[in-house]
Amino acid sequence: MKLPKEENFESIYLFCFPKLIAYLQQHTHSLQDAEDIASRAMTILWRKWDTLESHTQRGMMHWLTATAHNLLKEENKKKKRTPDVISLEDLPLHLHPEAPPESDPIREEKEFLRELHQLSEQLPPTEAQLLYDKIVRHLSNEEIAAQLNVSANTIHIRWTRTKKHIAQIKFKSGSPPSH
Repeated sequence: MKLPKEENFESIYLFCFPKLIAYLQQHTHSLQDAEDIASRAMTILWRKWDTLESHTQRGMMHWLTATAHNLLKEENKKKKRTPDVISLEDLPLHLHPEAPPESDPIREEKEFLRELHQLSEQLPPTEAQLLYDKIVRHLSNEEIAAQLNVSANTIHIRWTRTKKHIAQIKFKSGSPPSH
C-alpha cells in the first residue's frame, strides 16, 4: 500500500534535499544559487509526483540530480546571454565617455531658420508663405484663413499639399521624408 502523496514526498524531501544542495554547491557560485535550483527541482518533483513510476529514495535522488543539472544548464545559458553591467566608476578615467556637447539654443535656432529658408526657396511663393505662417509665426488655419479671406478648410487642404511637396523635395535631396 502506498503512503499518501505528502508523506512520501516529505520523506524524499528530507533524504534528497541536503544531498542535492551538496551536489549543486560544487557546480554553482553560491549557496543561495544551489538552494534556489534545488528548490526549483523539488517543485518540479512535486508537480510530477503522480506521473513518476518509482518513489524510492534512490530513484528520486537520481531524478532530482538530473533535473537540477538541466536547471543549472539553463541558468548558465541565461547568464551567458546577459551581459555584465559595468559602472562608470569601475572604468579607468581615460575610458569614460565624453559628455555630450552643451546645447546652444541660439545656434540651433539660426540653423533651423537657415534650413527653413533653403526649403522655402524651393517652394512656390504661396506655399513658402504658408510654411512661414505655420512654422515661424505659429498661426492656426483659422488665423491664416482670415488674413487670406478663405475658409479654414481651404488652408487645411493647402497645408496638406504643401507638406506633400516638402516631402517630395526632401526625398529628392536624399533626406527621408518624415511623417
